[in-house]
Amino acid sequence: MLAEAIGDLEVGSIHPLLHDSKHPALKPTRFPVRPPDTSERGRQRAFIALALVVLVAAGRNKQKAAAFLAQHHKKISRISGAKSKDLKATIIEWDKAFRSKKVKHPAALEAYEMQEPKFAAQIKELPLEIRQQKAEELANHLVEEALGLSLHSNPNERP
Repeated sequence: MLAEAIGDLEVGSIHPLLHDSKHPALKPTRFPVRPPDTSERGRQRAFIALALVVLVAAGRNKQKAAAFLAQHHKKISRISGAKSKDLKATIIEWDKAFRSKKVKHPAALEAYEMQEPKFAAQIKELPLEIRQQKAEELANHLVEEALGLSLHSNPNERP
């Protein structure tokens, strides 16, 4: 986690682990635009994109899969950012970013790339009669994992 926090400093973002530090080098600076997201936020988005992959592998199209996630997990908005008005569209954008490898945090991209084929194959090999149910269960678990990642740096924040 410390290595991740240091990596975030290199791209101009302050990791929650270092927010309360009094060291002058860790003072938040004013950016002409919004500062980059932390790698923790990138990993959270990777888990949400994986949840979408699971639902699509079970037979839903991306629009319906993203709508399911947005409707059943409104807390995803905590990691989508203030400017995101349409949670469904945001989830689809994250999926597109991970698929096209346009993600700034290598650890998040690596986590996505390692898990995506495994999860998709795991769902596709299930019998049709239980595929949707198991996909929803796995997607729900992935979303809870994503929301729980922030607990590592801020134990007072609960998903």
